Amino acid sequence: MLARSLRAGRTQADKTKLKNTNLEQAQQIQGQWQILAAAVLWGTTGTVQTFAPLAAQPQVLGGLRLALGALVLLAIAIGRKQLNSGGRWPLLPIVGAALGMAFFNLLFFSAIAKTGVAVGTTIFIGCTPVFAGVLGYLLHGERLNKHWFVATGLAILGCCFLTLTKSGASVDLSGVLMAVGAGASYSWYNAIIKKVVQYQTPMTVVALVSCLGALFLAPVVMSADLQWLALPGGMEVVCYLGLFATAAPYWLLANGLKVVPLANVATLNLAEPLVATSLGVLVVGERLTGTALLGVCLLFVGLLYLTITARASEAPKPIAITAP
Repeated sequence: MLARSLRAGRTQADKTKLKNTNLEQAQQIQGQWQILAAAVLWGTTGTVQTFAPLAAQPQVLGGLRLALGALVLLAIAIGRKQLNSGGRWPLLPIVGAALGMAFFNLLFFSAIAKTGVAVGTTIFIGCTPVFAGVLGYLLHGERLNKHWFVATGLAILGCCFLTLTKSGASVDLSGVLMAVGAGASYSWYNAIIKKVVQYQTPMTVVALVSCLGALFLAPVVMSADLQWLALPGGMEVVCYLGLFATAAPYWLLANGLKVVPLANVATLNLAEPLVATSLGVLVVGERLTGTALLGVCLLFVGLLYLTITARASEAPKPIAITAP
């Protein structure tokens, strides 16, 4: 009788463990889809910018979209009464994440202005997985598995092929360093906000971090000539960038970061150039050479491989975080 009771207890425990494992895997897959959706929305940024007035400066557009997105996220958080959730507010990580967001916008748009869209974007995206892997290991103890190396290698190779189609782009050393800095800043933001969302709801964290990041960029926006906002397409572009290229993707990213390793986040974000290239062909009217098509295929294969192999991977364990 005792042996039978012990076997029944073990069977029930095994069922519970299996159920929890399946739930963790389902949450990780859902988080990957959220991060992928965020990358798709970010991929529309370049195409939408082509509809902005010629007087609109890229750096100012970045500051304005962040400010509008921050206000939208803050309004949603207030409407849901999430600002008084009772959790702790780690000051230093929040400020650090906001600085990462602000520096990313400044460095990325400055790099694009100096090196061109293809070179600057490829350098930024290509170095982001490297910084993400290192920060994920140092801050969260996340290991880089073989699936990450394969998927990231395919995706970076695809970006390189895409760059080869823009032979006319100029390469400036300061612009290259800015693109690398943008990749480091973006990875830093991802790493720090992964800590902060353990204390508060994702919407609350992203709202506050976005507001602080927008405040850091306020001098850049206020010192610029904003008369182009009154021109046709000015406000429309800013509104789209603020709502759909900032507020929505940052919220999706914050949710996905809770369960997806940083290294995989960086690789999934490589969907951004895939979307940007597709929209460039379908909307802007750009032509893709055979080399560019090969790059797009490599990006797609890398993303598909990472998504499929994640189903067989163990979901990340909760991280114990101490107050700064």
